[in-house]
Amino acid sequence: MEGFEGHPSLILIDLRKNRLKSLTGMKKCPKLEQLLVSENKLKEFGEITDLPKLSLLDIGTNSFKTLPEVLPDLPALSDLIIKENNIKKMK
Repeated sequence: MEGFEGHPSLILIDLRKNRLKSLTGMKKCPKLEQLLVSENKLKEFGEITDLPKLSLLDIGTNSFKTLPEVLPDLPALSDLIIKENNIKKMK
């Protein structure tokens, strides 16, 4: 997401079906509760850390091969959608 620098008040970001390759700028969204980025071209999580209120993360239908260890850094995460990726292990 070239050029995106986050926003302190966003609680929902819906970027499904946008051919995204990166999630740069996400860590500057401290109030973010829902991040919907399915059906893109994402291969790595990048800046999906330090989001204390994120409860829903939809990364389905992307190009992930591993799940990173950043998931424990998302204390409010209750719903993780990872369908239709090629995930074989956790990094």
